[in-house]
Amino acid sequence: MRDEEKSGEKALSELKTAEGDLLREKQFSESIINSLPGVFYAFEATGGFIRWNRNFEHITGYSSDEMARLIPLDLFTGEDRKLIAGRIEEAVVRGEARAEAELVTKGGQKIPYYFTAFRMTERDKTYIVGMGIDITERKAAEAALRNSQQELEKRVLERTAELAEANRRLQDQQKAFMEVSVPVAEIWGRIVLVPLIGILDNKRAELLMETLLSAIEEKQAKVAILDISGIPVMDSFVANHLIRTALAARLMGAACIITGVSAGISQTIVNLSIDLSGITTKATMAEGLQTAIAMIGNRA
Repeated sequence: MRDEEKSGEKALSELKTAEGDLLREKQFSESIINSLPGVFYAFEATGGFIRWNRNFEHITGYSSDEMARLIPLDLFTGEDRKLIAGRIEEAVVRGEARAEAELVTKGGQKIPYYFTAFRMTERDKTYIVGMGIDITERKAAEAALRNSQQELEKRVLERTAELAEANRRLQDQQKAFMEVSVPVAEIWGRIVLVPLIGILDNKRAELLMETLLSAIEEKQAKVAILDISGIPVMDSFVANHLIRTALAARLMGAACIITGVSAGISQTIVNLSIDLSGITTKATMAEGLQTAIAMIGNRA
């Protein structure tokens, strides 16, 4: 009887330990999700939200109870609603999808976001997990740039003498556009993220390196994630600049992870004989974040 009591006590102790481990794991996961700079979401492919971060509630104005009753399409209207429906289907079929659309808050405000979505399967159920980044500043800069170009064309025809001043204003606006198009965010302790969107020309490449190295120094970062899923064209110029940026980060003591490496990008890199063997690459941002957290743990 005494042996049976000891066995029961041991089993109870092991159960409590396992429950404690699960609780700590859940709290750790929640802290990571809530520290992300944008909105995080997870929902059933044919149903509603099952998980989201506090930032999502804050931005949309919906409470936790209200969020639990919503489906993703409830947060979009018009053509954006059709676009998001198509991107969800794409994520289910292909494994991932991306889109720019206006998120509609509870109060009716429309906020432009860049969304990423990845398919996950568990227990015969399909889920979509992703993030959204506010691109209001980038959209405003793009609109300002377009307006400036139109104004420039008009004024050149009317007053050639004002061309120099108009060019100066255009250059200033282009600089402002580039600055907001290379955002750096600290998404977790000593982990910084740079989501690259649009064409990476020489000026943006230089700004990317300068901005990233400054962020590494300021935040004492140990891992930098470069997400290239938003870059439409991958060529030797872009690849070489990414390699230079990764090497510069390494010289400052920070590891570099490149995420968003699609099948097409992989094939292009191989065809161009570009050597990325010394740089960690991942297909998705989620995988890159998991690797970065593991790196931080190993370096602690």
